[in-house]
Amino acid sequence: MARAYRRALLGASRRNQLGYGNPCGTLALREAIAAMLRTDRGLDCSVENVCITRGSQMGIFLSARLFATAGDSLDIEQLSYPPAREAFAAAGTNIISIGMDTSGMSLDELETICKVHPPNVIYITPHHQFPTTIVLPQERRVKLLALAELYDFVIIEDDYDHEFHYTHRPMLPLASAYGFSRLAYIGSLSKLLSPSLRIGYLVGSPAMVARAGTEICLIDRQGDPATEIAVAELMTSGALKSHARKVLRIYQRRGEFLVNLLKQELGDQVSVMMPAGGLALWANFIPAINTGNLAKHAAALGLVITPGQAFVTNGHSSNGLRLGFGSMNDAELTLAVHKLKKAARNCTS
Repeated sequence: MARAYRRALLGASRRNQLGYGNPCGTLALREAIAAMLRTDRGLDCSVENVCITRGSQMGIFLSARLFATAGDSLDIEQLSYPPAREAFAAAGTNIISIGMDTSGMSLDELETICKVHPPNVIYITPHHQFPTTIVLPQERRVKLLALAELYDFVIIEDDYDHEFHYTHRPMLPLASAYGFSRLAYIGSLSKLLSPSLRIGYLVGSPAMVARAGTEICLIDRQGDPATEIAVAELMTSGALKSHARKVLRIYQRRGEFLVNLLKQELGDQVSVMMPAGGLALWANFIPAINTGNLAKHAAALGLVITPGQAFVTNGHSSNGLRLGFGSMNDAELTLAVHKLKKAARNCTS
């Protein structure tokens, strides 16, 4: 990345590309992302469909500004990403949670709600659902798109951790089958590069991208051209794809190590399995171990965990934990699980 950044900075300076530019991002990166989405994810898109953001959260905020107005009904998964809920709440929407099962969002429940009060917008993480990591099955995807067509609502698809899929080729996004007439697609390169390199993208119709550029000008005139050009070079050279293949093997091994360790140390107190993808797993605890109390006992031992209740929308309950493994080595994971085991013992003593 350092070499690519140095070349990008020198090249952009010579070509006078470090002044004010398009608020939707540099042409080089928009072209590279459009090409990647066409080749790897089956999206029918070009530069005019791509807006660069400073990470996926900016894409979520922009989509809330573009598609939701005060008083609109917005449906969201029962367990969901808290900053996304906050962004939609800030837009003044009425947030309605849709129940989930082991296959993700209940489309039967959504259909029942649509018959009474169709939503204006749905926000969903269908690939590696946040926080449960569930992959929405194909038959539910088909039904969701049919309901969007029938009840005329917009889908905001957050393709969370798409790059990190372990079991087979990743399922294609909803956007690959539906296009952008009623859909906005959000992705990020930050996990693949570094969380401190805020590179994401919001993909939609050319009209939506133009409106996104107008919104960006109100809060953040443009991104970092040198960084964007450097990332574009990594993508077009194939270096980023090579890096993704390498780290995928590392993350998969870490995930499998954590799953085995949890089963070994916590036994029948927890239900856990290796996720199909992503950098975290979802662990469901027995009722005797309340994850809210577990988090307090863990904090006393120096272990920070987020109880499942933090991901719940509109009064539902959860006794799960989302446990990340992407940034931890074996020794760190082992220490964390030993602390978690001690915290669980303190919960039941």
